[in-house]
Amino acid sequence: LPICGTLALANGSGRPNHIGIEDLVLESAFDTAHPMDEEHAWITVLLDRVEDAWVRRVTARHFVSSAVRVNLRGRRITVADCRSEAPVAEKGGYRRQGFYIAGQQVLVHRCVSEAGMNDFASGMLAGGPNVFLDCEAKDSLGASGAFEGWSSGVLYENVRVPAAALQLIRDFALAQGAGWTAANSVIWNFQAKSVDVAW
Repeated sequence: LPICGTLALANGSGRPNHIGIEDLVLESAFDTAHPMDEEHAWITVLLDRVEDAWVRRVTARHFVSSAVRVNLRGRRITVADCRSEAPVAEKGGYRRQGFYIAGQQVLVHRCVSEAGMNDFASGMLAGGPNVFLDCEAKDSLGASGAFEGWSSGVLYENVRVPAAALQLIRDFALAQGAGWTAANSVIWNFQAKSVDVAW
């Protein structure tokens, strides 16, 4: 039997904290006649204006963009043992970004992403420090790494992207002319088709 839950809007002062989402399999319904359909859910779990939170053992299937996305005002968040599977979307833009981190003090640990354009993305102006640790991208369609402009303090450790690049670069084309995509960042113990780092 499906398990149902409820959501409620809470009014209070300060940021919500000590919130966990775990042990879920979420699937987005899409038009099976259109393999690049985007008229369905884009993001599975979005965290913003929250701190001391976690997402654990969540599997996302068929979403357009992210299994987990942490926006600029999210901090002290752990994303562990999560999966982004079989995305249904065009190939470009903000699509197929399995794990997108723009917040601060975020750990993405033992996560797996399939068929992503940027499976493990550090977002624009991410303050860091942020860590992608022991993660794997399967059948990547594009590079993982800093996306758009100036994310700072990112560590990619033991990240495996065998079908694509891992990038911390100066990018005037993809990054809307933003230039440097990352600063003060490290790639360590990696497996990738190539590693592109500009300084």
